[in-house]
Amino acid sequence: MANTQFLTVSLPIRPLTAHKYEVYNFRANVYHNSAQEILDWCQENLALLKRDGLYTPKVGTPSYTGDSIRSCMPGLPFFGIRLASSVVDALISDVAAVVASHLEQKKANPRAEWPTVFTPIADDDQRKDAIRELGNLGNDLAEENRLRDIITYRPKIVRRPITYGRSRDFNILYRNGDMQTMYVWLPLLPGDNKTLQPYKFDGSLIDLATGEPFVKRSNTGLLMPVIVPEEKEGGDHWYVTRFVMPVIEKKAFVKSAKLIEMEGKRLFLNVSIAFDVPTVYEPMAYLGITAGTLEAMSYAVIDTKGKLISGHTEKLGVFSLMANSKRKISRKQASGRHIGVKDYRGQHRDELLHNLANYLIDIALRHQAQIVLQDMSEQKGVVVNIRGHGKKGSSLAAPWRKLEFILGYKAKLAGVPIRTGMWRAGANNFCIHCGHKCEADKETHYREVQCTMCYAREDRRVTACVNIARRVLYRRSKWEDKGGYEAWHRFIARECEL
Repeated sequence: MANTQFLTVSLPIRPLTAHKYEVYNFRANVYHNSAQEILDWCQENLALLKRDGLYTPKVGTPSYTGDSIRSCMPGLPFFGIRLASSVVDALISDVAAVVASHLEQKKANPRAEWPTVFTPIADDDQRKDAIRELGNLGNDLAEENRLRDIITYRPKIVRRPITYGRSRDFNILYRNGDMQTMYVWLPLLPGDNKTLQPYKFDGSLIDLATGEPFVKRSNTGLLMPVIVPEEKEGGDHWYVTRFVMPVIEKKAFVKSAKLIEMEGKRLFLNVSIAFDVPTVYEPMAYLGITAGTLEAMSYAVIDTKGKLISGHTEKLGVFSLMANSKRKISRKQASGRHIGVKDYRGQHRDELLHNLANYLIDIALRHQAQIVLQDMSEQKGVVVNIRGHGKKGSSLAAPWRKLEFILGYKAKLAGVPIRTGMWRAGANNFCIHCGHKCEADKETHYREVQCTMCYAREDRRVTACVNIARRVLYRRSKWEDKGGYEAWHRFIARECEL
């Protein structure tokens, strides 16, 4: 049976006309204020929700859930919210989930505060007034903190996102054969409104979720064009190939969406898409990866007995590629040559991490290997100094967490088993040939290690990757009384050399 992996794609919306934005802005404010009204009703009727909203499963402990709280709340007409019914239903369900989360948190922390609706961003006039009042303020510390929050609080999201809880509540439309033309149809207004003229869809656009021509006549929604960037090399944009095409081919399914407004009247539709992924295979090998992979492209593949199948390291890693790109741009600037989008793309760490993750997934599939990642939680202060990245160097912890996240969902999409958090202690200090301690070679700038017993030389990063992969086979209960993991390293190294 296939598993499911949920991913979210953010579709940028083209700037709306003045009339469309005015309609959207008014209804978005209604949505925001209605969320607070529903929360206030829940607070007033908290005793009822506590009593009747407790879900008791057949097996397990009773708990509060969004569905159980929602069942205790009144229907849509009670609140009288002037929005599309599907939007109001999703809003009530969202608030119910927030209240359920608060009640569960209250069990562990009785002092947990009642939730509030997302605070809108302060406009320029409010900031100016706050600066003026702050200059004339006396010794009121609470008021001073409030004014400072207004001045410094600059969230990217302007107001509470509008939720569409089901795929049938909104529509992503495209023109057949032309993926550069995409729209989203978002119902927002009640059916009896007279604000908008009815839209008439004659079937020239295809509904992404159903794959059928979209035929509709309605005045309850807004038709918003989606920005689909053109690839300079030709072909479709990445979110078309990775998200839209799988839905068209029925390999993925649209589930829900959130309409988000950022500063500068920029709108994005965050669409949740469910991918059917294959069942994880039984590993025939292990692919060891350490944080050194970020400095230089390094990995090691071992078989189920611990014997090295392939180990590889390159001079150019993620940080080195970023540094090279930066130097290339500097040279072009100095010589007055044109600097294109490709030049700046080389500096984008996330894109390089995605390419690295794709490369490692291909290796794992080729060997039917399980990916084994080292634990960085015990090495938060690890810093690597790389030319072109400042005198203080760059911390490996943040990009490693990003790579770990990317590998996690890409591995699930590909059906590759993955294990994170493998303990790292001394991974590059044990010889992979005899298991004894190694010493770093200063003559090679610590890129290689040499065994103190068998005098074998190996690349430091490949040694760490091999030992990280081998530790999947380590059983603490078996070796705790036999010398621990140091004795085990010597044992498995000898076994692999036979």
